[in-house]
Amino acid sequence: MAGFFPNWLLRAIYDSTKPFQGKLFILVRFLCVRNLFGRCGENVFISSHVELRFFRNIRVGNDVSIQNGAYLDARGNITIGNDVSISHGVSLVAFDHGYTDYSLPIRKNKYVNVPISIENDVWIGAGARILAGSRLGSRVIVAANSVVTKNTTRTDHVLLGGIPANILKRI
Repeated sequence: MAGFFPNWLLRAIYDSTKPFQGKLFILVRFLCVRNLFGRCGENVFISSHVELRFFRNIRVGNDVSIQNGAYLDARGNITIGNDVSISHGVSLVAFDHGYTDYSLPIRKNKYVNVPISIENDVWIGAGARILAGSRLGSRVIVAANSVVTKNTTRTDHVLLGGIPANILKRI
């Protein structure tokens, strides 16, 4: 599909397959993101109803699954390593709203783009939120409904949980 279809058409095809399950739709979504992402490894599974923003700013390794209803806004870049499982209803948001220009309402302040980095062998539980500037180390589990707000790359082999997420135990 690379070079044959323009990016706007690939995005439209991706969007039109979002509501559907089944092997054909999974394949079509994979072929679209393979050409739209900044980098896309092998064996990348994107379930139905996955909302993707700023495709080019998403870099994904091998053996990655992104489950139903996930939301990835890569305005500030999202990098996902190998062997990563992103459960249903997870949000990754790689920007913050600015608020320092007091002459404007907060909603009109400029966005602050801050990358998210997820290393290898990570499992993000259902409903978790990974916010701008977050970095998850290797072999990390993020408990369901947790909110990751900071750099945890120095904490490999841990279970994170809570709001905000903290180390619950070493694994």
